[in-house]
Amino acid sequence: MTASTRLHQSATLRLSDGTTISLIGTDTRCPVCGSHDKNNLWVQIDEFEIRACAACQTLHLTPLPNPQALSFMYNTHYYKDAGLSHGYLDYRVEQSSIERTYQARLEKIHRVVEHFYPDGFAHVHEIGSALGFGLPIAERIFKARITASDISEEAVEACRGLGYETFKSDELGRATAAPLSIADLVYSFDVIEHLTNIPMFVDWLASFIRPGGFFCVTTPDMQHPLNRILHSRSPSIKVPQHVIYFTDYTLSKALSNHFRLIRSFWDFQILSLGSLVSRLLHILGLPPQGGNFGPAVPIYNGMKLYLFERI
Repeated sequence: MTASTRLHQSATLRLSDGTTISLIGTDTRCPVCGSHDKNNLWVQIDEFEIRACAACQTLHLTPLPNPQALSFMYNTHYYKDAGLSHGYLDYRVEQSSIERTYQARLEKIHRVVEHFYPDGFAHVHEIGSALGFGLPIAERIFKARITASDISEEAVEACRGLGYETFKSDELGRATAAPLSIADLVYSFDVIEHLTNIPMFVDWLASFIRPGGFFCVTTPDMQHPLNRILHSRSPSIKVPQHVIYFTDYTLSKALSNHFRLIRSFWDFQILSLGSLVSRLLHILGLPPQGGNFGPAVPIYNGMKLYLFERI
């Protein structure tokens, strides 16, 4: 166990009308299995604890943040946040690096799935599409109909502006109101760790992906050497945004009612030197220094890319 008192991001959110709301909830259930029983404390971060569920072993934040308040957060200056209180320093400035990260991830997925379905896919969907930088890349690689969903209104409008059919998702990651046809492949990068009810998300996801189709996800792996060494200082620990901290075992178990794991890979992000410096300063509790300057390089980030098959 490690003790810590510094919150990685703010526990309060100031809305555009000046109202301040708390992100701290009261729900102590496990977001994966619903149990209220916990094992030993993994780390204490201000009002929050990260503990392992006694029933399913998943590390998670307790109490869970208020999901409705989190929805407000993703719709309030999330893509340009000068203080890194909740979102990105400047998401648009990092477009080139983000595109290169998408390219590497999607090419890796394609190399695996093309052996299962050499004729390709008809419909590919991204959950958590952000400002849509990866959608043209997915279209080039998969040569399929590309659709998207996101919780952020700004993100939805940005993706629609690029010409893609895009829908608003709820705080549980589901685009339940969208008239979406069944997908062959769904990918979701850096999203599942933000969700507060995995069974509801997975049930919806299973209804959306055809049997034999694929779900690809990136998320922190808490058995990754970087996370084991850095512990609460790891970039994977982002409180209160990141609700769940998976391992290969706990993620596979969380999806096991509808999906089976096919492959997993260590993940990396392409980051400019300026972006990397800002993130390191933030981890150390120092003010971030803006800029997308310097060369862009692949950085292992304590995450894995997982490919699941719908069963």
